[in-house]
Amino acid sequence: MNYYNTNNETGERLKKSESKAEKQKQAILKIFQRWGKLTASEAWKIYDPQGKELLTSVRRACTTLCYDDKLEITKDRKMGLYGSPEHYYKLIGEVTKTDKNGQITFL
Repeated sequence: MNYYNTNNETGERLKKSESKAEKQKQAILKIFQRWGKLTASEAWKIYDPQGKELLTSVRRACTTLCYDDKLEITKDRKMGLYGSPEHYYKLIGEVTKTDKNGQITFL
C-alpha cells in the first residue's frame, strides 16, 4: 500500500492520491539509490528543496519502502528539524560498487 486513506477519499480523488503516493515513493527510492543512507528530512530536502510537499509524505514513503523491503531503519540517529532525534534509513542490500556519479549497485 502506498497511500494510507485516513481521509476516507473515494473515486477519482482517491485514485489521484494513490498515484501521487506511488510516484513519491519511487522518487524517494531513487534518492536513496543515489545517496545510500539518509534521514527522512534529508531525503525530503533533496526531493523538495522548496518545501512545498509535506515532510510527512516523505516519511510515509520511507515507511512504505521499509514494508516493501527496499529500505531499513538503522540504529543511527541525528537531531531532526523539529528538535527530536530521527533515525537514518538505508537501502537493503550489500553495496558492490559505486560509480563516479555516486550511483550505488547492490547484490
